[in-house]
Amino acid sequence: MTSPDAPHVAGSRPVVGVVVPAYQAADFVVETLRSVQAQTFSSWECVVVDDGSTDSTAEKVAEVARSDPRIRLVQQENKGLSGARNTGMSALSDDVEYVAFLDSDDVWCDTMLEVLLKAMSDDEAAVGAYGYAEFLDETGASIQPGFHSARQRSRHGLTGRLKRPVEEGTPVRFDEIVVDNPIWPPAVALHRWEVVRSVGGFDTALKQLEDVDFLTRMCRFGSYVSCATQVAWYRQHPGQMTRRRAEFWLSYDTLRRKTWESEENTEEQRLSVERAWQIAQGRRLARCSVRLAQSAARRDWPAARRLFRGWRVLVGQLAHRVPPLPNIDHVLWTGRDI
Repeated sequence: MTSPDAPHVAGSRPVVGVVVPAYQAADFVVETLRSVQAQTFSSWECVVVDDGSTDSTAEKVAEVARSDPRIRLVQQENKGLSGARNTGMSALSDDVEYVAFLDSDDVWCDTMLEVLLKAMSDDEAAVGAYGYAEFLDETGASIQPGFHSARQRSRHGLTGRLKRPVEEGTPVRFDEIVVDNPIWPPAVALHRWEVVRSVGGFDTALKQLEDVDFLTRMCRFGSYVSCATQVAWYRQHPGQMTRRRAEFWLSYDTLRRKTWESEENTEEQRLSVERAWQIAQGRRLARCSVRLAQSAARRDWPAARRLFRGWRVLVGQLAHRVPPLPNIDHVLWTGRDI
C-alpha cells in the first residue's frame, strides 16, 4: 500500500479517487474543489460530475480544471445524486486504492486524506475510515460549533434487543450503521476501492439515505476505523435535499426493508436489522401518539383522524416484527411529513 506521506509525482498513478457530484452547484463548487487542492496528501484525482446543471457549474469546474490536470469534468443528463456518484466512480482510474465522495457544497479540512489514510494503514482489514464534521453556513462561516461532532460521538449499537452505547474510537460495525449511523455526511469518509467495487456503487432507487445504504453494504465486508478529529465541513443551506421530510422518511422505510431482505445478510445481521427497526419504530409510535393527543386536545379532528390511522398502522407493523414495505400514505398518516 502507498504511504500516506508519499508526495504526488506528475504522471504517476493517483492513490485516491475523489468523486464530486454537482447539480446547480455554482455557488459552492469552487470552494469545494479548492479544499481538495489544499490537501496535504496530494496523490489524488478528482472527477466532478455535472449532473445536468443549468447554471454555471460546468464552466466554474472547467476553469479550475484548466490549471490542475488532477481534476476532470464529466457532464451528463440529470440522473440524481446516486447516478452522478456512480458515473464518477466509473470514470476513476482503475488502479486507485481508495475512493472518497465529496458533495459539491461541502468542504474538506486540509489534512482529511492524510489523517484517514494513516488510520487505514494501521488497520489493513478495515473497509474504510472516517472522522468528524462541523456545520458551515452559506457564507462559509462556522455555525453551531461542536454540535455535529457531538452527534457523531454519541454512538450506539446493539446488545441483544437493546440499544447500547459504543465507546468513541472503536471501529464502526454493521449493527451500529443500522442502529444509529455516525458516518455522515459522505465527506467525512474514505473507502477501500476494491470493496467499493464489490458492493456495486449507490442505489439509484433511493432518493435519500443512499449513503447509509452504501455504508451498510460496505460493513458486510468489514469495519470503519474511527478518527476522533474533524476532517470536513458540512454546509447547511435551504436547497439541501435532506430538508424534504416526507421523501426522507419514505427512503428510510425503503432502506430498512431493502437491508432486511438482502440475501447478503448473515443471520446475525438480519436480526440486527429487525431489532434496530423495532427500536426506531417504537420511537415513531411514541411521537405519533403525542401528536394524536395534541390534535385531539385542540379539537383538530381531521389531523386526529389521520394520526389515528397512522397509529394503527404503526401498532400493526410492530406486531409483525419485521420492516414493512414502504408506503407514502403511512408516512403522511403518522405525521412524518412535519
